[in-house]
Amino acid sequence: MDALIDNSTTLSVSAEAVLCDQEPHPLIRSIFISCGTVVAIVGCFANLLLVYVFSSSTRRVSPFQIYLSTLDFLFCLLFIICFAALRFSQMFHIEWLYIFLKNNSVSLYILSRIVQLEIPYVLIANTADRLKFFDFARNRRMFQIGVIIATQLVATFVRVPGYFAMEVTDIPGCELFTSKILTAVELSEELIDVYVCFDLVVQFFHLFVSFIILCVLNVIVVMKLHSSHKRAAKGNTHMNIIYSKQEDRDEEQKKEQKRYRFAVHATIWIISSYLACNSVNFILYLIEMFDKSSIQDNVGNFNVWYVLFSDIGSILFILSSTIRLFILYRYNLDVREEIRAVVGLGSQKFW
Repeated sequence: MDALIDNSTTLSVSAEAVLCDQEPHPLIRSIFISCGTVVAIVGCFANLLLVYVFSSSTRRVSPFQIYLSTLDFLFCLLFIICFAALRFSQMFHIEWLYIFLKNNSVSLYILSRIVQLEIPYVLIANTADRLKFFDFARNRRMFQIGVIIATQLVATFVRVPGYFAMEVTDIPGCELFTSKILTAVELSEELIDVYVCFDLVVQFFHLFVSFIILCVLNVIVVMKLHSSHKRAAKGNTHMNIIYSKQEDRDEEQKKEQKRYRFAVHATIWIISSYLACNSVNFILYLIEMFDKSSIQDNVGNFNVWYVLFSDIGSILFILSSTIRLFILYRYNLDVREEIRAVVGLGSQKFW
């Protein structure tokens, strides 16, 4: 979904060779699109549930959590629209759906890139908010909303130029459902150089800087919880004043230990999923930038390894947006209780 479209590529249609939009590896693509669609559908329901839980929560919930769940929902929904719905329209020859999706493919692609760019920075803002970095603001709520709006504007500003570098081309001589393809607009060499340099800077911040910041902030969260846990353990000898029974003291210590352990596990899950997505995305980006001839065969079709790797990258991104509910349910006791209340599980133990 985030593959770079080479601006130097031009479409050549001749009598000898007509490059229709035919899938060179239909079985592989069908398997991956089917798997990705199942994950994306689960992700849509999971993130809608999170949006509802956070919006109706009686405790004070950060706007970042609501907005992050909304972005995850949009990302999963865009996967279904861009991949599953398009394949469905081609398989069952639904003309209006195919034409609508293909004619709007540039807009959908740019929207998916905007959402994908926003997610890590909203995640960073949410982690910073947990560390009380925004407590200096006089109106903290308005400041949080301002950060969200700023993130939207910056992501849109960064991705919108790509809209003018692509177009949908109708290929003559092809059957309707293989006649439309997304191609690069012919640009001057100067504009191509500017676009490539700009995209390189964006990818550097998106893949490396955001990951480093996220890692550092999560490590700080764990360190603070560790310090809190140590203070609680040291204070155990003075708890006789507060607790009348040994069982009460033990229970409080167990809660502190569980809180610390859950924070460590949640951090590992978040960083691991983000690292997996970024690793695949970075490798693909390097290949597309510096060895683009290796990704296509002699007739212009993508090689099977590139298709496989690209689909794995797309599914990993969808998976990372889907599992956030399960991470929160497993490692955030407040969210767990709220989800149980919404789905009617009450206070019964699930994990």
